[in-house]
Amino acid sequence: MEITLTDLIKTLSDDKDYTKGTEIVINGNELTYDNDISSNVRKYYRHNPTGAYLCVQYNGGGFVSIYLALPTENHNCIHYNHFICEDKS
Repeated sequence: MEITLTDLIKTLSDDKDYTKGTEIVINGNELTYDNDISSNVRKYYRHNPTGAYLCVQYNGGGFVSIYLALPTENHNCIHYNHFICEDKS
């Protein structure tokens, strides 16, 4: 199954979940890099249609994790929010 990032955010905001293995399509034109809250390790991108934040965290050794903070959640507590995926580049 494939969903957009906007659909994912709406689903999670409604206290529902998505099926493991769901492919999430991210439209880069809907994201704005937030230089004010980003660091060398964590890069934050605001999802313009919803106000949610994506956090791309560099874990060292080529590992990257992506988290999502819903508009009602604190993006500073990203590890307590929604884990999206991780990969080794």
